[in-house]
Amino acid sequence: MSGTSDARVPQQRALGLEILRFVLALAVLMYHYGYYGPRFDYLDGTPVWFEPLVFGRFAVPVFFIISGFVIAMTAQNRTLGAFALARFARLFPALALCSTLTFLGFLNFSDAPMGLIAIYWAKSISFIGVAWGGNLIDPSYWSLVYEWRFYIAIGLLIAMGQLKSALPFMTLVALAGALLEIAGFELFKLDILLFPFLPFFAIGMVFYQARETGWTTWLGLVFGLHCLLAIFGVFTEIAASKDVLFLSTGLILTAVAIPCLAILIFQGAIRLKVPNRLGHLATVLGAASYPLYLLHQNLGYFAINIGTERGLDQASATLLATLAMILLAVAIALWFEPRATAAIKSSFRRSKPSG
Repeated sequence: MSGTSDARVPQQRALGLEILRFVLALAVLMYHYGYYGPRFDYLDGTPVWFEPLVFGRFAVPVFFIISGFVIAMTAQNRTLGAFALARFARLFPALALCSTLTFLGFLNFSDAPMGLIAIYWAKSISFIGVAWGGNLIDPSYWSLVYEWRFYIAIGLLIAMGQLKSALPFMTLVALAGALLEIAGFELFKLDILLFPFLPFFAIGMVFYQARETGWTTWLGLVFGLHCLLAIFGVFTEIAASKDVLFLSTGLILTAVAIPCLAILIFQGAIRLKVPNRLGHLATVLGAASYPLYLLHQNLGYFAINIGTERGLDQASATLLATLAMILLAVAIALWFEPRATAAIKSSFRRSKPSG
């Protein structure tokens, strides 16, 4: 969900990751529109389209691998202030706008208690509120809690001058989370340690380190350990969900397959050679993936329900809602975000003492 464009990323690899980010956002959208929304009655009277769409939820760990790779790269040689400003300027504008649009959707199309929704909105546009976790304006924002906490951990390591120790540190924290889970701590109390998703961030960091220094025995061992921790984390997460489909396909098989597929998908994207003529399109799609992820769930549910109430069949209402979310995300990425990001950076420069 975080940006991948950076001068230090070879252009072909950057474009592959941009395309992957958009595909992942679409996979999450299809999971919510075709499986989660119908199953849990967020979409009125809609049957589940296709049960394997449930696996779209595991697009998010691939986002975490991308974040681990990109943050390990872009944090190099940065001060804490520069790192924090870059993350804030990149992530806050779209988050604030999309949270507000979702809040307006609740005001107009929901009978949910507005006082409570206003609290969720206020938390969602606050860095501290998101990092703290709990209920936010859109359920999809759960992944931002893990992203924010990962950034905080990296920021603390930068502040202590220990960024080179980031991978060993993340490995120790991931091990601690797994051991505490085995010891019987509740899964959702361990999210402060980024359990069960920290291994995916760490896998991305491993790939960056391997790109810089080549594969070593130590790096291979760390990679293997995080693969095992990722499998264990996915197993605990899907076991806690008690989803019938996961039970029928086999928890162990699913837990092994998800991290393996996530790694293969990431590696495929980073090796993808995108023709130059498609470079601009890939960049636009990648930029739109973040606002699309932020917008699609609750606003999409509102749009689909309004469409069916006005006589559209489910497929047509879903298609129109999907197109509307994509077009709105592209508009935010192309028009709003660059201006807001530039304004934040300009404001910071003006407020910074000279000399």
